[in-house]
Amino acid sequence: MYQHDSADFAEFLGRAGIGQAEAVGLNGRTSTPSARSSTTAARKRSAHSVRPIFPWLKPLLERLRAAAGPNPRGPVFKVKNVKNALRGATQRLGLPHFTQRNLRAMRIKRLWEQGVDVKVIAQWQGHSDGGKLIMTTYTEVFGSNAESYERAQLAKAAAAEEAMSQSEPLQEGGLIRGSARPGEEGFHVPRRG
Repeated sequence: MYQHDSADFAEFLGRAGIGQAEAVGLNGRTSTPSARSSTTAARKRSAHSVRPIFPWLKPLLERLRAAAGPNPRGPVFKVKNVKNALRGATQRLGLPHFTQRNLRAMRIKRLWEQGVDVKVIAQWQGHSDGGKLIMTTYTEVFGSNAESYERAQLAKAAAAEEAMSQSEPLQEGGLIRGSARPGEEGFHVPRRG
């Protein structure tokens, strides 16, 4: 039973992308899988954060809820730490060592790679800095794929630019006033002043 508890806790950390202290703070009443979000008590900030229940997290929460019975009370998880379980598992499987924080970093990186805005990720992490902490803390995580991410962002910008150029040309009185000089391509922007 203890192994299953550790496995559930580690799986939750990796799927939810929240910290250990916040996961320990979950109780049966605040983590309803039928809801679109879950409230977590962030111990380090003494505040409550609302987190989305991701589609990849919902099956785990439903299973835990079913195992808890009709009126779940108390903490969702029976363990508060899976440090030793992760160490043992990585050694047995011959994998590089990783921690509970690495599970959080993995989820943050996956959200970022999927195109979720860093400000939204920061909000989901309970940060109020618009993503600054995430970008400074996880630069080594993002850095491994930053070049491909940049190429993807440039491709999105190019596609948006192409879509805009396909729309009707701007007319006099639109956003750009003036016209190209005879024999010139482009447009002339009148000087102000």
